[in-house]
Amino acid sequence: EYSGNFDGTSAATPYTAAMAADLMTQYPYMKRHPEVVKAYMLVQNGLTIYGGYNYDQDNNTEAALTIPYYNNQPDVSNYTYWNGNNDCCFSGDGSIELTETDIQAGHRYKIAIAWLVPGNYILQNGYLPQDIDIDVYQGNTLVAYSISGTNPFEMVDFTTQSSQDLRIVIKRFSNSGYGKVALGYAMWHN
Repeated sequence: EYSGNFDGTSAATPYTAAMAADLMTQYPYMKRHPEVVKAYMLVQNGLTIYGGYNYDQDNNTEAALTIPYYNNQPDVSNYTYWNGNNDCCFSGDGSIELTETDIQAGHRYKIAIAWLVPGNYILQNGYLPQDIDIDVYQGNTLVAYSISGTNPFEMVDFTTQSSQDLRIVIKRFSNSGYGKVALGYAMWHN
């Protein structure tokens, strides 16, 4: 008998799949880049998850606080991706750097990266084959960072103090050498 509640993983899966399908219909480019869909969904203004801090395994409170809400879809100002073999995309020191310009002082920014991982590797080994972190600098000042180790995404949510460009440093902290790179990036600001 239906009690009027539809929650948990039984609800999360079709909800997320439907939202991803809507995004791929609205932005056909995303059909070939699910890693971008994932990052895009992370930067959305969502519905609050009360007690969300208690559910995130990595205590990444930025990601645990909300669920994406399609009607609150932000105007994501920038998104991109990196795809290729495991040895592609990252520099010799294991990083990717990009610069965001036209920054507005006192505005809220959300930046997310998300990557695809082979499920069979996690099943056999119990951890991600790649751990990727993100640092955000304004000038020489670190203004935000995310360094979780058990999620295939990172997200930062911060308010800028100046109009200086943002320097985004994406660092591959660890790499088993297994699997390809399928890394998406999205930025939103109010």
